[in-house]
Amino acid sequence: MGPFWALTLALQISNSQPNPNLSFERPMEAIPLKKGRILELSLGIGSGAFHSLKQSDDLIWTITDRGPNIKCEEALDVLGEDVCPDAKGRVLLVPEFTPRILGWRVPQDGSNPVLVRSIPLKGSNGRFLSGRSNEFDGTTTEMLFDLSGAKLLPDPNGVDPEGIVRLKSGDFWISDENAASILRIGADGIVKERLVTPSQVSGLKNASYPVRGVLPEKLSRRHINRGLEGIALDEAGQKLYIMLQSPLDTADGKREDGARDVPIFSLALDAEGGFAAVAEEFIYRLDPIEESAELKQSDVVASEITAVDGELLVLENVGDQSKVYKIRPRSLQKAASKKKSAERAPVWLEKSLLWSETQNPNLEVPAKLEGMTLLDAHHLLLINDNDFGVKGERSQGVIVDL
Repeated sequence: MGPFWALTLALQISNSQPNPNLSFERPMEAIPLKKGRILELSLGIGSGAFHSLKQSDDLIWTITDRGPNIKCEEALDVLGEDVCPDAKGRVLLVPEFTPRILGWRVPQDGSNPVLVRSIPLKGSNGRFLSGRSNEFDGTTTEMLFDLSGAKLLPDPNGVDPEGIVRLKSGDFWISDENAASILRIGADGIVKERLVTPSQVSGLKNASYPVRGVLPEKLSRRHINRGLEGIALDEAGQKLYIMLQSPLDTADGKREDGARDVPIFSLALDAEGGFAAVAEEFIYRLDPIEESAELKQSDVVASEITAVDGELLVLENVGDQSKVYKIRPRSLQKAASKKKSAERAPVWLEKSLLWSETQNPNLEVPAKLEGMTLLDAHHLLLINDNDFGVKGERSQGVIVDL
């Protein structure tokens, strides 16, 4: 019996009112600001999460995003001064931060997870990657500034990870919302290759790792800072699913009012876990909301996907409220496969509600859930992205019953 089975059983039978909340808090070095102010930070560990029920490794794997950052419009409140020459950009508070993969072990007594692996991402030359923006023709990327207001130049080795899966070989696939790309990462953190759309290859010609333009071109129209948020690995290890955070922009680069349709692509893997082909496209429809001054339809996002028993679980967020839906691409693929590849059209997916925060009012659920992974057949672990504690949020996980 592995630690997670021990943990979930302990939560069920050792206490009539168990505490399903776990702390993943890891402090970072504080940032000194002007006028003697100090900005306390903690590691943002929960952009994505993965745990396999079939692999011998029994760790929870999570991943950070590009590093501590704030919108320029927040600079005055957070930093005490307006440092940005352009209000539409962002401030990277630690420009030298390297995104990293983290491995956690949960003690059998059910206490908080222990960090046992920290794997910074590196290029083929062994140099650390950054969290800075890339630069592409036709794909909008963010302007970034440092604490002094100096503009940070685009970096072909910059990534903004949002999802993670682990192969039986020990390699990882991660999703990135910077370019809407995915990267295969060795167990040592070295990028083996990065997959982008054909039009994005030239923008990464100076990257320190191999780049291939094999992803569907329409992904180049991801909304800015809303790229590939989720990635899932089927239980056989033969297929990846990748999902955008929100609907695609229009062909002229604008956000369509009221858009709700988010593409999901399945990617076939070869025997070694490498990319083989784009298999199918599906469409996931986000929930509609009644818009208000506080919330717009564009605030509804898909934050994570997880594969289980031929189905996908989708973590959907709006504001501080989260839901988990179940969708079934397996049955649709069988019908779609009868058509020739060139004739296949996207298939809309039916979804059914599996769990809702509003239906569990007594459960302490952290805001901005982005990591989701299965612990066993009956429990999900949901982890928040605390944005590196810039506004005081702590890294937490909550175990929910399915």
